[in-house]
Amino acid sequence: MNLQTDIDIASFWAWWTQELQGLLPSSLKRFSRSYSNKIVVTVENEIITLDYYKAGETTVFLSESFDTSSYTPTNALINPQFRSVKYQTILKINPDTFVHKTVHIPVAAKKNLEQVIGFEIDKLTPFNKANCFYSAINLNRKELTGFIPVLLVVTPKSALEKALTISRSCNLKIDKVCADIIDEQYPEIRNQYNLLPSTWKHIPGTTETFLNLTLNSCMLLLATLCLLLPALDAQQDIDYLQKTLKGFEKETRSIDKQQAEINQLISEHEKLTDIIKQQPNLLSVLNELSAILNDNTWLIHLRYSEEQLEIMGYSPTTLATISDLENSEYFSKVNLLSPLYQDKQTGLERFHISMKASIPSAPATTENATNSAEETVQ
Repeated sequence: MNLQTDIDIASFWAWWTQELQGLLPSSLKRFSRSYSNKIVVTVENEIITLDYYKAGETTVFLSESFDTSSYTPTNALINPQFRSVKYQTILKINPDTFVHKTVHIPVAAKKNLEQVIGFEIDKLTPFNKANCFYSAINLNRKELTGFIPVLLVVTPKSALEKALTISRSCNLKIDKVCADIIDEQYPEIRNQYNLLPSTWKHIPGTTETFLNLTLNSCMLLLATLCLLLPALDAQQDIDYLQKTLKGFEKETRSIDKQQAEINQLISEHEKLTDIIKQQPNLLSVLNELSAILNDNTWLIHLRYSEEQLEIMGYSPTTLATISDLENSEYFSKVNLLSPLYQDKQTGLERFHISMKASIPSAPATTENATNSAEETVQ
């Protein structure tokens, strides 16, 4: 069982940001969507076309075309309706200006795709590394045994540099280069690839870098304060409550001590009550035993423990005595603990009997039964 898991950070981040946007208030959604405005640039011969898309919309808001042969840099190319918003400039290249194919490379080269493809570019395509731009994009699909699928896109330098040069001459700063055919065939990487060569990417200046760093630091500081201030406020409340509780503890300590003593007395009383309930009235048992034994029978030993009564003595009729004990409601499970034998001096039988002793429930008297019947009739 393979427990190793590779996480695609780019895909996860795209999904996570999309989910977070659904939780934002409307005002913040409008602010965040301002970065989703885009201008799609296409260049064919000397004609440059600008298609304007508003945030969250898939239809063209405005489309304009210019003949770059007659364009001068002093003219304002961006439509005035779009100058006041933040936007992304995307250059779309024609399918006849690049080639693309899916290749499989060893898993070991996953972290160095660009370098590995650079060494093999002349074997995989009809171009060499010196006269083309190439991009290696991990498709994040199910891996074959020891290999991963990679989309290889190769563009001749002359074709792509011409389009980028025309765009730059029109004061357009290209943020991304893509192609419709790749977006259609590989929708899972639509927002995860960029064919713009590194040499043409915008490199922020010192002032821009400083401002970005300052703004990011301020945002981080504000976020930290938003997390810490409620915690500090809650800690102050906790400290105040702890001090108050300590004062109450001193006042209630004596009460707790008295309550513990009362609970102990109640527990002891309950134990005594249980013992009394479990033990039968020994006086009633002895009275019953005296009534059963005849005048010629006497005892030399009597022992009572946990509802078990043992008697030892002499009787001329031991079996009759046992029968009388069994017929009594006070005694049950009457057994001889030792064989009967006759004493030579007295001529009486010596016995050792064990039995269970219990107090029978008091039967309802006739008078009580009559009263109950009368109440029922009434």
